Amino acid sequence: MAEEIQPMEEEWDNLIILDACRYDYFERICDNYLSGNLKKVISPGSGTSEWLRRVFDNKKFDDIVYVSANPFINPRGSNLVEGFNGRECFYKVIDVWDRGWDDEEELKKLQSEAFINAKKFSLENQQERHD
Repeated sequence: MAEEIQPMEEEWDNLIILDACRYDYFERICDNYLSGNLKKVISPGSGTSEWLRRVFDNKKFDDIVYVSANPFINPRGSNLVEGFNGRECFYKVIDVWDRGWDDEEELKKLQSEAFINAKKFSLENQQERHD
């Protein structure tokens, strides 16, 4: 039986949140991209809004750079999710959905380069967050 997990109570260096990703589909392909052990858990929320409120609870996480492909988490202070403000919650929010969108592709997707550049920024500014 799967157990509910609270990501902010776990120990991690990099946390990848795949919003709306089904476990059964991810299980089929994850070995092609990631090493380690995959474990099925129960999400703290059934949708993005509920998940954000339950996981982050409007606490301040000064050491987290949140690279986001979802406009619900944004640095503009727009409260798209009642009871959650990404700008006040994290050290920095990088909106790759705003900068890396590719309308030329048939699938209309985010470019992987946008995530790579955001990760580089996060690593370059890591020391500043911990001072």
